[in-house]
Amino acid sequence: MTVGAQFAPVYLPDEDYTEDEDTETIDVNDDDYVVVDVDDFIEKVEAEIAEEEAQKKEGEAGDAGNAGEAEDAEDAEDADEPETIQRDSFLSFEEHTDSVLCVAFNPSKNSQVLTGGQDNRAFLFDYNHPEQKRELAGHTDSVCAIAFNTAGDLCATGDMNGLIQIWRTANGKLVASLQGPEELEWLKFHPKGNLLLASGNDFSVWTWMVPAADSLTILSGHTDIVTSAAVAPSGKLLVTGSLDNTLKMWQLRSHELLYSVKSEENNWHEGGLECLDLFATNSLAVSGARDGSVKLTNLKTHKVLAGYKHSSSNEDENCSVEDVAFNPVFHWVASASMNSTVMVYDYQTSCVRHELKHDGGVIKLAWHPNGIVLVTGCLDGCVYLWNGRDGSLIHKMNGHTDMLLNMDVIVKGKKTYIATVGDDKTCQVYRVDF
Repeated sequence: MTVGAQFAPVYLPDEDYTEDEDTETIDVNDDDYVVVDVDDFIEKVEAEIAEEEAQKKEGEAGDAGNAGEAEDAEDAEDADEPETIQRDSFLSFEEHTDSVLCVAFNPSKNSQVLTGGQDNRAFLFDYNHPEQKRELAGHTDSVCAIAFNTAGDLCATGDMNGLIQIWRTANGKLVASLQGPEELEWLKFHPKGNLLLASGNDFSVWTWMVPAADSLTILSGHTDIVTSAAVAPSGKLLVTGSLDNTLKMWQLRSHELLYSVKSEENNWHEGGLECLDLFATNSLAVSGARDGSVKLTNLKTHKVLAGYKHSSSNEDENCSVEDVAFNPVFHWVASASMNSTVMVYDYQTSCVRHELKHDGGVIKLAWHPNGIVLVTGCLDGCVYLWNGRDGSLIHKMNGHTDMLLNMDVIVKGKKTYIATVGDDKTCQVYRVDF
């Protein structure tokens, strides 16, 4: 992509240019001289100087007033002109009237997007036909958590009051309403069915079978907010991370707590857990914490295998790890931190491959299925595309005029779609071809 600028030509006057002057000869004789008293002359000159200075000040005041009026006129003209926003997205969805907090693609129909906002509203729209939007109404507080089931025929929206609503994605019909915990942290469907999981401010995990909305089960054991969760590849095990600084493993069928990795373990986190991810084909888990640390744990042996840390020379800088993800091809893990960095770690060689610098805290990331491209979402409102092999920046995409708050990525063939939401009340959708 080439970005060019055009400049208007500047014309200078010809250096050889001179202005013609006529010379007038005046004859002077003794009668032209006037004799004055010296004191009178000095008094007259001082009066003339004072008058000139007074006139000069009046002129400067007038010029300043005129300049101020001109500036006011220019400001008024600028206000009338619409602001030009540089966006690399192909769609800007602008139906929300307050910050948009969450976004998700339908996994079976990638052109369908779900958003939830601080305006108590949720929208379901197709980015190919955004005018055919559906508002999923009924929430009375900020819609802070959303999810699709794997089949893509159901979606869930949840608000800060704990109201969770289940919808048919084909027609936007409400099929169930549930009362869950207040101040929802997240919603998640089981990858192999319609078991819905949720967590809020009561330090537990709630589960329902939907849309029947029966078989409510509550998994209790954490002593602080459950910030993250993931279902193991087998579908039988749930792993949860909490601000109580523990990683817990649960048997979903029996609801039994199997094991808890906690601060007493060697080389464990020193701050509450913010995020986690599970490897798709084995028993590895990666977790990120508020102290900037990242740990890899074997879920079978419950042993901490490796770790590294986001840090800063400034003790007051926030280094909290907001997102982590295993690479689907290579022995790498990526972690996103509020200290404006993403680290790519090779857990086979136990070394950090790259530290990727951003222009703000990084809150979301996702690996492309090819294992090479890493997508990151930054609080500066931009999406970054990185080469995970050599650490080079492929492209930085603009879209938001305020902080980016969430991101989702989906791949269809050679096309990668990225949806982001932010404080500017919009959802931006990008397409990248790899």
